[in-house]
Amino acid sequence: MIEQVQVVLAEYREHLPMTARQVFYRLVGRYGFPKDERAYDRLQEYLNRARRTGRIPKEAIRDDRALTMGDVGGYAGPAAFWAEVKAGAGTYHRPLDEGQPRVAEVWIEATGMMPMVAAVTREYGVPVYGSGGFESVAAKHDAAQRIARRQVPTTVLSVVLPGFSACGVTSQ
Repeated sequence: MIEQVQVVLAEYREHLPMTARQVFYRLVGRYGFPKDERAYDRLQEYLNRARRTGRIPKEAIRDDRALTMGDVGGYAGPAAFWAEVKAGAGTYHRPLDEGQPRVAEVWIEATGMMPMVAAVTREYGVPVYGSGGFESVAAKHDAAQRIARRQVPTTVLSVVLPGFSACGVTSQ
């Protein structure tokens, strides 16, 4: 199994790190790996062991469940603050959708896919929103509020896995 995982990681090396779930779906599609929670749990255990022993690089697998809250941040002094202001000013740009007759958003249920999808949409100024497999009432409410504040219609491309089927929704 680890050799199969290594093949998958090599195939997607431009998109690393991958989540365990992404690796799981590639194993299902490419090698006929069983598509059930027991098989997924087994894969996670193999990945953990392989990463600990160095057979798979730790940085090749991403864990989106590790969250941090309450980071207080701060600056080492005024010079550090102004250095960050200068760095931020160097990346200043206007939104690409400014003045356009329509705004686009991509919604994806698999948050693990967000970096891959955003790598494609970024150059067009299209944001990607993830819902983690089930769009919560709060996420839908936030989206409705964001879209309602706009002066132009919004087109939402919703990417649903597995199978990567998609549908478009347009606001008026």
